[in-house]
Amino acid sequence: MFNFYENAVVLLIFVTVGRIQEFIPLVYSLPLAKILLFVLLMATMLVSDVRSYKMLGLPQFKAMLLLYAICLTSTITSKWPGGSWRFVSVNVTSIVLLAWFVSISCSSWKMTRKINNSLVVLSLLLSITTVAKYVGGRASIIGTAYDPNDLAFVLVVLMPFVYYRSLRAKGVITKMVLYCILLLDVYTIILTQSRGGLLGLIIVAFFIIVIERQKRILLVLAGSVVGIIMYSFVPEEFISRVYMIGNRSRDYNISATEGRLEIWKRGVGFMFQYPLLGVGPNSFSTADGESRGGTGKWSVAHNSFIQIGAELGIIGFVTFVYMIVSCVKSLRILRLNMQAGSQEYTDLCAIEVAFYGYAVSGFFLSQGYSALLYILIGLSGGTAYRSDRVLTRPCLTRD
Repeated sequence: MFNFYENAVVLLIFVTVGRIQEFIPLVYSLPLAKILLFVLLMATMLVSDVRSYKMLGLPQFKAMLLLYAICLTSTITSKWPGGSWRFVSVNVTSIVLLAWFVSISCSSWKMTRKINNSLVVLSLLLSITTVAKYVGGRASIIGTAYDPNDLAFVLVVLMPFVYYRSLRAKGVITKMVLYCILLLDVYTIILTQSRGGLLGLIIVAFFIIVIERQKRILLVLAGSVVGIIMYSFVPEEFISRVYMIGNRSRDYNISATEGRLEIWKRGVGFMFQYPLLGVGPNSFSTADGESRGGTGKWSVAHNSFIQIGAELGIIGFVTFVYMIVSCVKSLRILRLNMQAGSQEYTDLCAIEVAFYGYAVSGFFLSQGYSALLYILIGLSGGTAYRSDRVLTRPCLTRD
């Protein structure tokens, strides 16, 4: 039974993050994510024991459940009550359950590694699909919700799993394949021409170098060589976009009313104008439009933290930040108590660095309710709970 549960969780990750159903005509119209969530919920209720519920007492899960409660309450005072309720009842509920199911399935390091490996495969599938269909301009995956910036965001978060998987790879061929996946991910991020993705990529590389103390010189040299080689593939348009960063006269994000800087200012204003419950989940655009009398573009937040603060208020913002910090803190504590270089150590490093990638890339996008974030939360909670010496058995019984 537990093997079925593990495989169902992996499939759910492929459906929610990889959107694989959109490439399979026979299942495209099926609500696969909802079906899998229902099956996993029934399995959890029928065969799980008390430990499945006790893990919800971890700090990151307490914060997640509090944030969920704030979402539900905020629908009452939302700027768009109907839209907020539909969003919370379907989208937010789904990602909260996803985090829980991922944590339950992580009953062993083997399963944690299985999920980490599935994220490596996902990065490969997304990159190959993007490069294969690239015809110029800013790369994206047509037919999915991944525009260029979203695609770069996802790849930035997935890249640490590819790198740390390569460290424990056995055999030269396997290592070379993983290095090629890593390079393909970097190339795909370049094709998206996402400046936020580029910054996220730099931060991910920085933290890998910081953590890998014994390999710092080698990593810096390798990164420099890769950077020089990749620069020759960078589109001129992307170079121009990078040079515009911080240029008030050329960068619309700084000078335009619809630019990110002005949107962020309005978002912070919403957070302090509605400090208790915010403007409501998925209602930032409505509040933005109303604030300008219904004229102009009704913009999204373009910042995960401001998105949560504006939509859920100051309490929601603090809870969201605490949730992420709790995850990183628990991962860091576990990592420092592991033998450097061990498989468990690299698994923890991958999850921790992925959070850093999320924090930076997500700073420029509305990814406060990202399924990928909640997968990371589930991995963090599962590893933290399992590492408790008192609780050594898996959360589900095995046949």
